[in-house]
Amino acid sequence: MKIGQQTTTAQTALTGRLPETVSRAEDVQERVERTSEKTRTSIELSGSEPHISYFIVKRLVDVVGSLCGILLLAPFWLVLTLLIALDSPGPVIHRRRVLARQTYRSDDQLETFDAYKFRTMVVNADAVLKSDAKLYAEYRKEFKLVDDPRVTRIGAKIRRLSLDELPQLFNVLRGQMTLVGPRMITPPELENYGPYRARLLKVKPGLTGLWQVSGRTNIPYNERVRLDMYYIENRSILLDLQILWRTVGTVLARKGAV
Repeated sequence: MKIGQQTTTAQTALTGRLPETVSRAEDVQERVERTSEKTRTSIELSGSEPHISYFIVKRLVDVVGSLCGILLLAPFWLVLTLLIALDSPGPVIHRRRVLARQTYRSDDQLETFDAYKFRTMVVNADAVLKSDAKLYAEYRKEFKLVDDPRVTRIGAKIRRLSLDELPQLFNVLRGQMTLVGPRMITPPELENYGPYRARLLKVKPGLTGLWQVSGRTNIPYNERVRLDMYYIENRSILLDLQILWRTVGTVLARKGAV
């Protein structure tokens, strides 16, 4: 795809209803389905990469952006820390084990890291989930629960305001994540990406991305995969800046937050 075409496609994707736009585009999935199994493997493992200047500028934006966010929001974080501590017992920060950027080999050799979040659930959230078979089955469908009984009173408010993932600015600063990228996922979720596992894992997960500005929990999982693949194939600094701008509006409007 030429640079001009890539920019036009990115702009189009961000001006309308993203899921429908991406579904109409000639995305990775459609191209893969028209190729042989040999070509499919090639696309997974060695898809086209942006120019090196993109990675340099992107890292600079990540460092400056995360540092500014951490410093400017420091007083606000202290208030959240106090509210969480007073609301329910347990640590203020929750460590979620997620997949890191890596060269994909197999599902049993996956590299992970701890993504930081403000704790919004009871400390025994996993036990509560697995103790209810019906609830767990619902969770496994989309890896999300709309009315999650594990969420605390303050946690529900933090989620509605999309504040729970702010500590991931430290992950961005450390180079484990990026401000804009594909969705952060846990190892069990990787199976949902089918033949696109390797392509997904070649890119750092993002604090925000196309999924977040397209409806979040209102989007089915297969469409989340398509959005991630679309981003990876069309990533550019311009697209990143557009997504960051759209993220502000999405957060203020509380679209798709649970």
